[in-house]
Amino acid sequence: MWRREKPTRKSPGIWVFHPLPCVFMSPACSRRLVCPPDRLPLHSFPAWPANSTETVAVMSLLPQRIDLEMTQALLRMAVIATSILYALIAYGMGEMSENKLFVILAYCMGFGVVTVGLIIRIAQRPGASGRRRLFALVTDNLAGIVTISVGGEAMLPVYSVMLSMTVGYGMRYGRNYLLLATGFSMISLMIIIVLTPFLREHHAVAVMMILTMLVLPLFVYFLLGRLHMALEETQAANQAKSRFLAQAS
Repeated sequence: MWRREKPTRKSPGIWVFHPLPCVFMSPACSRRLVCPPDRLPLHSFPAWPANSTETVAVMSLLPQRIDLEMTQALLRMAVIATSILYALIAYGMGEMSENKLFVILAYCMGFGVVTVGLIIRIAQRPGASGRRRLFALVTDNLAGIVTISVGGEAMLPVYSVMLSMTVGYGMRYGRNYLLLATGFSMISLMIIIVLTPFLREHHAVAVMMILTMLVLPLFVYFLLGRLHMALEETQAANQAKSRFLAQAS
């Protein structure tokens, strides 16, 4: 912060910048040094090499950029575990036959293997990948189709996972991915309705699922558009303020 120095015989009182209290490790003696702001001159900072172990240690403590695909893959593993637990509970309550349970568990295990492969691939090559996201989108919808079609009425709550997955693509990757995920989810939902006797018999439930899959993603789509416009206006205002301050100084 800026502080006014006391006037002396050699120099009048002037405004000088005092840094905040600094705590650092000296590479020479490896001791913890605590310097108050009024006793830390600028030349006292040690000149660390770019490849020194101290620099690497400090940089490792800094927060890294969150990989959206990695967080989605880890969340997918949690969804798989929850689906397996729910299927076991439904089987224990007599809502599902043993054959259906075996098919669902087998597919969940296969889906888990695919997800682990995605996690390894993301760790090896982090960053945005359109092909990887499209592959994940297809596998997510296949999981919903198999789970609900095989489990029937007992596995209908998995539809909520499909809905949140669709919205999640838009929240993570943008509005274009939201539209793409909505299209895939609508196709998957139509297949589920055709293959599930309960939904063919109860038309109101099927219509409710279709409307929900349409209305909620569209609402999020327009909401993301408004948020994007607000961020652009904020950035423009900040840039105008910065230019004004630069010209005034």
